[in-house]
Amino acid sequence: MPTAHNSAKKGEIAKTALMPGDPLRAKYFAEKLLDDVYQFNSVRNMFGYTGKYKGKEVSIMGSGMGICSIGIYSHELFSQYDVDKIIRVGTCGVYADEKFELLDTILVNEAFSFSTYALEQSGLLRRRKIGKKRNNKKNEDSSCCPFLTCIFIGQNNCRSASLHLP
Repeated sequence: MPTAHNSAKKGEIAKTALMPGDPLRAKYFAEKLLDDVYQFNSVRNMFGYTGKYKGKEVSIMGSGMGICSIGIYSHELFSQYDVDKIIRVGTCGVYADEKFELLDTILVNEAFSFSTYALEQSGLLRRRKIGKKRNNKKNEDSSCCPFLTCIFIGQNNCRSASLHLP
């Protein structure tokens, strides 16, 4: 069932999807990593591919840049194409006291954003606002992801760090 952003038919996208931001990186990964690969999307030049990686069906699709773009594509993958797992791969920015070198690899267990985009899209933000009005008091909920835990792997080192958010 195609959407405005994705021309794939039901069943053309695997249960697990890798999502680099750059659609050309999706194409590169698909060509280099997948066997029996086929392209399921090129709408708006956001390339998507499905193939086999070590015998397991995997899809790779670009997400574009920023939370709004990945929000649209990931929402459609979950809600319209029955994807179970999305793994974000690619470049990112990081706020940390530790020094990172260009091309360091960061393996992230959890991430957070001060954006309300995910809360709004899931309906949680509306429910929280309604709850505040009904209770006539401040909502005491903390961030939905209060811990940021990463493993940082550079060329010559491997270290881990945890950051507790207020």
